[in-house]
Amino acid sequence: MISGPSSKASDHAINARLFRRIARLTWPFWRRPQSWPAWIGLAVLLSQGVLLSYLVVRSAALLKDATNALLGRDGAAFEAALTAYLLVYAAKMLVPQARFIVDAFVEAAWCRWLSRHVIDQYLARRAYYDVSLQGDLDNPDQRIADSVRPFIEHLIQMLQWTVGVIARLGGAIAVFISIDPRFLVVVPLLGLVQVGATALTIPPIVRRQVAVQVAEGDLRRDLVHIRDHAEAIAFYGGEAVEKRAVMDRTGAAADRRFRLDRFQALVFLTVHAALVFAWMALPYLVLGGRVAGGEMSYGDLAQATAITLMMRGVIDTLSLIVSSCGELAVRVARLAPLQERFDAMARERAQSGVPRIAMRRDSDWVAVENLSLETPDGVRRLVQSLNLTVGRGESLVIVGETGVGKSSLLRAMAGLWSRGRGDIAMPPAGDTLFLPQRPYFTGGTLRAQLLYPHGGEMSDDALLDILEAVRLPNLAATHGGLSAVRDWSQTLSGGEQQRVAFARALVARPGFVFLDEATSALDPATEEQLYALMARSGASYISVGHRLGIVAHHTHILTLKPGGRWTLSPVAVRSAEPAEAL
Repeated sequence: MISGPSSKASDHAINARLFRRIARLTWPFWRRPQSWPAWIGLAVLLSQGVLLSYLVVRSAALLKDATNALLGRDGAAFEAALTAYLLVYAAKMLVPQARFIVDAFVEAAWCRWLSRHVIDQYLARRAYYDVSLQGDLDNPDQRIADSVRPFIEHLIQMLQWTVGVIARLGGAIAVFISIDPRFLVVVPLLGLVQVGATALTIPPIVRRQVAVQVAEGDLRRDLVHIRDHAEAIAFYGGEAVEKRAVMDRTGAAADRRFRLDRFQALVFLTVHAALVFAWMALPYLVLGGRVAGGEMSYGDLAQATAITLMMRGVIDTLSLIVSSCGELAVRVARLAPLQERFDAMARERAQSGVPRIAMRRDSDWVAVENLSLETPDGVRRLVQSLNLTVGRGESLVIVGETGVGKSSLLRAMAGLWSRGRGDIAMPPAGDTLFLPQRPYFTGGTLRAQLLYPHGGEMSDDALLDILEAVRLPNLAATHGGLSAVRDWSQTLSGGEQQRVAFARALVARPGFVFLDEATSALDPATEEQLYALMARSGASYISVGHRLGIVAHHTHILTLKPGGRWTLSPVAVRSAEPAEAL
């Protein structure tokens, strides 16, 4: 079993590991040759940051000229400076609006690719099955759906902020040197105080944000659980228990959200308010005496005030960058463990240290040679040195006491479990079909359910004939025809679902069908008819079951016993033993 990344405090820390994770999530997109339009868009975004910084510095210089001209009663100079100031100010307002268009283009291209990239890996090589099997990554649906776009938005915004900060710092330094070099000391000191205060508030905010996400994910999971198990809950009369659980989750989510909002409000009313006052007073404290003494003009004070406020904006942006690192760490901590799981699976497939069953899918029959099957974590050995062959026209039933490994053997044949030794030869995937005890239904029409998973074409009359053959003659008519769209897993009873699964086998006509207690919800007469249909279809089949009646529908019986022992014989030879075996 692959050891998954665990969620711990270090996952949300701003450290080298965070930046390695960011690089792992971003580099695959930007290194693609097809990403050149996004590179151009990113270059435009960053250059707009430089342009905006220039416009801010230029507007401060024009404000100085306009103020001096006004105090000097020079109407023409004032009018020219004011006109230029208004034009620059208008451009300063328009540049961010134009930036939004380019920003949206880059974000959309990156989001589309990263979402597909993560989903492709999630569905490839059954990674979703490994995540579900281990259960150490909570709410993978939320991780994918709710983390990709915020991750990209934060990262692009931080890049723009960084470029803007560098450009504005250069302009501010030049202005401060020309006005009063003391600004080069007091402004960085005040900036350090602000950044330090922001850095101190990040860890508690991040902890509260993570707690909110986990609580909301748990609430959604419980609500989905009630939806998926509505009938069972109704039979048990478990509404009170479910209500208590959901209300506890709701209260926990609301409480954690309130704690986050309360803490952020407290920071705003104390730290933020004090820093705003300090920045407003700074230029007057530094230059007030020189202006009053006539050494400097009011225009210089106005320019210094504008640049100081710009520097406050720069420090605010630095603080935003630092705080956004915390928010980014939250998104990375949700998204990166999935990518790390995919990478771990790829490394494990490449390593030879873990014993693996050799699987090939080019056979004309099912052949198991010297198979020793273990659980994914390697703790238990379920089967020892198993050898069997199921050819065309043959069938096998696997029996044994509960927990001995019957379904696990089918999982090995499907390639879901691969830990152990030996060889399994299977027909091509298109020539096999697995029918689990609880059939899976997609979102879509009844026709789509019957054609799942291989698709293909079949006339409606043929589909209706198959439904009648599996004792569902009125299913289509009852629900509005083959084109009706329903939540079929909730609409159909367990027995109806299993009969639809058999109908899929008759539609797809695979050479081999694997049934994991696929008739457990059916009466004996229906079960007998469905197996007779399966036999007449020409398919070979391998079944797992506990019920006595299914043995007679097979040519061979495999009995699994504790400790990996087993026996294999024709059903005719074991005709007197089924009750003991089952």
